[in-house]
Amino acid sequence: MRVLVSGGFDPVHPGHLSLFREAATVGSVTVALNSDEWLRRKKGFAFQPWESRAQVLSDNRYIQNVVPVDDVVGTVCSAIKELIPDYFAKSG
Repeated sequence: MRVLVSGGFDPVHPGHLSLFREAATVGSVTVALNSDEWLRRKKGFAFQPWESRAQVLSDNRYIQNVVPVDDVVGTVCSAIKELIPDYFAKSG
């Protein structure tokens, strides 16, 4: 099974780690990581650049893949359509 998780993860916190751990019990986890621009629109700034967030996530044992997402319209629908996961997990 393939599980898609999306978010800005800026910074990663214990709630995110719980999400990744639980998602991994269902299948292989891919993270659709929102852009720095998305973070600026959402909260006015990006604490860490995309590359740093991607590296931290890639090193997480519960995550198999981290991909950028076209989030210009404010959603991750493009990633869902492209990756066609079996499950989509979102917190919040």
